[in-house]
Amino acid sequence: MWCPMVTQSQYISDNRSVIVSLPDYRDIDNLKIAFAKLGLVEYIHIFSSANSASQNYANYLQAMQSTGIFVGLRSSIFLPAPNLGLILVLDDGDESQIEPSSPYWNTRD
Repeated sequence: MWCPMVTQSQYISDNRSVIVSLPDYRDIDNLKIAFAKLGLVEYIHIFSSANSASQNYANYLQAMQSTGIFVGLRSSIFLPAPNLGLILVLDDGDESQIEPSSPYWNTRD
């Protein structure tokens, strides 16, 4: 069975970025717990409406400058992650992965 968490730690050790797009804000908390158990918390950068605007901007600048694990909802797919090695779209069939306003893009696209 393939485990994305193991794969992500391998990408981090190879100095490659990982983008994780989640369908719901509740999934972010579950992912933080999983990363804490794997000892990868120092590499994770979360983009969320729960963060302040300045925290999201700081994470954005971090995404432009160094590798890491960048986690967010559907718009996180557009992050400028350097040396990108992996994009994970979790539960890509979820309706939350579809932008409700025009041009109606989907994270899978």
